[in-house]
Amino acid sequence: MRAISICRYVLAPLLVLNAAAAQELENITVLPFDGWTGNVTAAREYQNALTDKIATEIIQSHRFNVIDRTHLDKVLAEQDLHLTGLIDEASVVQIGKVLGVKKFILGTFTRNSTEHHAAEYYEGKKISDAYYSAQVEASIRMLDVETARYLEATEATGKGTGPDRRNALLNALDKLADAVMTRFEKYFVIQAYITSVDYEGGAIVSEVSYDSDGIRCLTGEEINLILRRLADYPGEPASPQDTVVMETSAGTIRLRLFTDVTPGHSNNFKRLANFGYYDSTTFHRVVPGFVIQGGDILSRDTQRANDGTGDPGYKISAEFNPRPHRKGTLAMARSRDPNSAGSQFYIALRRLPQLDNQYTVFGEVIDGIAIVDSMAAASTDSRGNPVQPQRILRVRVGKSETP
Repeated sequence: MRAISICRYVLAPLLVLNAAAAQELENITVLPFDGWTGNVTAAREYQNALTDKIATEIIQSHRFNVIDRTHLDKVLAEQDLHLTGLIDEASVVQIGKVLGVKKFILGTFTRNSTEHHAAEYYEGKKISDAYYSAQVEASIRMLDVETARYLEATEATGKGTGPDRRNALLNALDKLADAVMTRFEKYFVIQAYITSVDYEGGAIVSEVSYDSDGIRCLTGEEINLILRRLADYPGEPASPQDTVVMETSAGTIRLRLFTDVTPGHSNNFKRLANFGYYDSTTFHRVVPGFVIQGGDILSRDTQRANDGTGDPGYKISAEFNPRPHRKGTLAMARSRDPNSAGSQFYIALRRLPQLDNQYTVFGEVIDGIAIVDSMAAASTDSRGNPVQPQRILRVRVGKSETP
């Protein structure tokens, strides 16, 4: 029997029927990760940090079956099993069958690293402060209890920056937690066992909704939680060397930012993108021969009627500039107030001189304009919202080709 290293978290799905809809809802046991390389004391902090980030997201969403961790510990004690060190598949299957669990997700850290970046200067003026970047990777596997076989194996990566190593690593762990929470979403609704929940007995069941393309919709409470977390996210300044990698349901688009004439918009877009704000949103407005517009987090809730009305909780000042609107131009959407831009942006489908100096142009497509054209051809409702969601799966901004 092949031995496996149990990850410092175990995601354990359990079949529960929602009173409102007969669907599977899963539960997750969040355990501290192992495999961190470096100082033992620091390793414990980072291992626990990832566990806490995943658990906090789940607890605060109030959408999941939460089962007391005491139950899991009791089963392990009865079976004389320990989720540390090496454990074989037979033991994992045994635990799953005793708990009534259908699948486990197992994983371990495979890499953690940091790099210092010196301050940058241009013509004697500092254009960016010194900072640290960090990258944390994990190997994740899904084990089916009934067949005792792995259904899928994948790698997850989190990248972050900060003024020092610790903050950079914590930000990277935040991104890794998000990746863990979304990577296997196609298999099951993410639920959780939590180590400290003050309640007695039973499971807490909530209805879960999905968009027509299978992406889980967010509740208003979840969106508010994201906005609160965004308010505490510092981000890092945009650089002329940055590339925007926008993964969509139609393919990947790459863009560059005009940091020279729009530093405020460039910094704002990079902060939102690397926080994950744009992930799973849609291009909610498509006007053939004009623009495709996206970037509204409200496109992730169940109400199509409010798509295009959301913002990140703040506004930024206009940075009108001589850059023209031409095919592939990236610009910021706004209301009648010139200083009302927030997160929503659009990509021009042709030369649009009437918009020059009226909206802030802050970037352009450098690869993937055919992807833009394909989304612009989508069938829409009477409000210009595509009937089949044109999804922005993930947006990241960085100095490498795949930030």
